[in-house]
Amino acid sequence: MNPNIFPDCKPSGYIVGKVSAKISEELYLGKNCYAVTGGHDGLCCSLGSGIINEGKTFNIIGTAEALIPIINKPLLRLGLMKGNISIEPYVLDNLYAVIAPNYSSGLLLKWLKNNFLKELDILSKKEKINVYKIIDSEASDFPSNLFVVPHILGAGVPYTNSEAKGIFYGFDVNTTRKDILRAFLEGPIYEDLVIKNYLKKQNIFIDDIISSGGGSDSDKWLQMRADILGNRIIKTNIKESGCFGAAMLAGAATNIWASIEEIVKKKIKIQKYFDPDLDKNQKYEELFKIYKKLYFANRSFGKELAALVDRSYAI
Repeated sequence: MNPNIFPDCKPSGYIVGKVSAKISEELYLGKNCYAVTGGHDGLCCSLGSGIINEGKTFNIIGTAEALIPIINKPLLRLGLMKGNISIEPYVLDNLYAVIAPNYSSGLLLKWLKNNFLKELDILSKKEKINVYKIIDSEASDFPSNLFVVPHILGAGVPYTNSEAKGIFYGFDVNTTRKDILRAFLEGPIYEDLVIKNYLKKQNIFIDDIISSGGGSDSDKWLQMRADILGNRIIKTNIKESGCFGAAMLAGAATNIWASIEEIVKKKIKIQKYFDPDLDKNQKYEELFKIYKKLYFANRSFGKELAALVDRSYAI
């Protein structure tokens, strides 16, 4: 393969060139439009939420989610490699991002809605309310004694296992719909706590967490994150942080803004803090001990189930 067919690698926020007059006309762009390098979507989201220094952690909450601590040097550690956790250059110079994804977040709630809550879809269209806000309002306000291990796409980092399956555990005759909805909201956050604890073993510590993405529209879900993780969660005024982060890179590169720091100072504001409820956090610490047992047992259950399914097809 001829290496000359590939473009040069450039950092984020680099002016690649001026868009031609022909293309500008076809796309209805201005006459002086430049192409500027962007970045990994999660990192543009992080930048668009105002993270420009080390020691901050970003939490993107969408179909999937991720915890993304920002550090000042690349870490080459066997534990991170075994955990399938990557370190990559951040969209700003001399900073690096730890990428620790959780594959089943909003996807889990969508699966629940599509299969068991179809009446809520009908209600949301009738009342013109986001269906997930209805789920929010119906979910219990208190920690549940149910557990949802959300491995509907297998287990992600740090103990990756494609054969792991989802688990719904702990229901009995007294279980209510409110309890079940709460448990499905808790499940992805327990996964984040597994990741947080693993990163701690690698000397990557998480303090305040800035959240963005569709899931951050839910104040209840953000408060649950604070209560389960034991960290302050921060919500900013920027709704589409990925688009805004990419625009920040372009604006600073083309001197529309003097610097990234100036954009952060003038445009990004903290909208709300979510501090852990100490009583709920203590309750979740006890519940998490049970969740961890289910999590690790699930690794072998998945292999046994996969083997059983294979044999049933053979029969």
